[in-house]
Amino acid sequence: MASPTVFLAMDTLPRDRAVKGADDGSGEEDGTEAGAEPSAARLRPSMLLARTPVYEAALRYAFECSASLKFFRWSEDLGNFRDRDVLVHVGPESKRIGGILRDMVDVDVMSGLELRNMMKKQQS
Repeated sequence: MASPTVFLAMDTLPRDRAVKGADDGSGEEDGTEAGAEPSAARLRPSMLLARTPVYEAALRYAFECSASLKFFRWSEDLGNFRDRDVLVHVGPESKRIGGILRDMVDVDVMSGLELRNMMKKQQS
């Protein structure tokens, strides 16, 4: 049996919609020079999420479940969900996507806050 995947899904923030290549699947660069640290306003949603406690909790959860961790991209991942996978959502749109996935496969869906709280309880 294949190991599960933990997908992290974050809604696009309004200011990110104007950022070229902001996790829209275009693969285009954001215009930041090589080696330069992009400002928070220019980071893609996945890069912003990777700097939060939600990412840390998801990484630990994936490790403990012998799962892989992947940032969810609608254009690439919708057809890749299997039974036992997990979607961690941050925002109302990604929560809606989780509901759609539940109708297709046996996937666990939880918010980033739910995951953080669950991992805190396990740590105690």
